[in-house]
Amino acid sequence: MALITQQLFVRTKRSIAGVPLDAVLVESHETRLNITKNPVEGAADITDHAIIEPQKLYIRAIVSDTPLGTAAFTELASKVSNFFGATGDDNSARAVSAYQAMVALQATRVPVEVQTRLKLYQNMLITSLTTVQDKDTSRVVELTIDMEEVRIVNTELVKVPASALAAGKDRQQAASPVNSGRRQPAPVAEPDREISILKNGIYTTQRLFQ
Repeated sequence: MALITQQLFVRTKRSIAGVPLDAVLVESHETRLNITKNPVEGAADITDHAIIEPQKLYIRAIVSDTPLGTAAFTELASKVSNFFGATGDDNSARAVSAYQAMVALQATRVPVEVQTRLKLYQNMLITSLTTVQDKDTSRVVELTIDMEEVRIVNTELVKVPASALAAGKDRQQAASPVNSGRRQPAPVAEPDREISILKNGIYTTQRLFQ
């Protein structure tokens, strides 16, 4: 019973790839439906399809060096050990470790799970990571993270035998070329001079009687 309770607690805590976030200041969830439109002359646009865009998530969170004592730091150190070396046993590296973990997640470009208050996201990539440090945040790191869903599909290669390609429909319908040999252009017949003279005489006669 204790194990089940522990697993439920870890699953519902806000985290990115298992790295816990001490405090989440802002969460912005975006789902968008893209409706295709084809303009028609003299009428309204025609819609023939609607596409669900990848989900987007914006998080502004804080990770502190000493949020809950040594136990919290031990949990974070075990979560990020797969991305870089040991973080040590000092709580002063906890905020830095969280930032380095986010940088490593972005660099590896491996889709991860993100647990928020509203839902659990699958196959998310960090598209933008920003943090600002000043004199008041020396032991705290504030992370501004933009994430986007990645659509993963499976591809399959199909080998087509050469015989099937040779017996293709287009090849059967195509006509074979015929060699007609070399052809000389036909000479153009010159106009008959007698007919031209006769026409000129008739035209002159008509002009005289007008």
